[in-house]
Amino acid sequence: MPRLPDSIFQTAEKAIEERRDMRWRQVFSIPMRTKGGGAVMLHFDITEYKKGKLRHKLDDINYAVNVREWARSPSAKKVDRDYAKGICIKKNRKPVLVARIENHDGTVHDLVIDGNHRLYRANMVNLKTYPAHRLTVDETKAITVTDEEMRLKYQKPKGSK
Repeated sequence: MPRLPDSIFQTAEKAIEERRDMRWRQVFSIPMRTKGGGAVMLHFDITEYKKGKLRHKLDDINYAVNVREWARSPSAKKVDRDYAKGICIKKNRKPVLVARIENHDGTVHDLVIDGNHRLYRANMVNLKTYPAHRLTVDETKAITVTDEEMRLKYQKPKGSK
């Protein structure tokens, strides 16, 4: 196989830097009920987690997601099935990311915020569990972004498409 020229790698690195400058983010958003009965959108900045001080923990597997239980959740119904079919589970055993969310009444729930397509594919091939990294409640709060913060922090610069 011929070796690729270094200029290709330099071009790729430059494109990655430009994407960082443009503040492209992987964000998972979900509506949550408030104490007063209303609703608010919660956004989890996955990019911030992956590049932040907790990134060394990303490959730590400290939890196993029950794939069958996940398949009955609302998240499973929102997956792009065609994309999920193309994922090779045997080679791609990267753990999914699970957030621990504390509700206004003090109960704590788990929510998969990165890896829903992998879980969908795992369900298709009849896996019972899938490796995961589960955040603590405090780690989840650290990457949670409000609607206003989303608008201020991540809006595209004027004149960009």
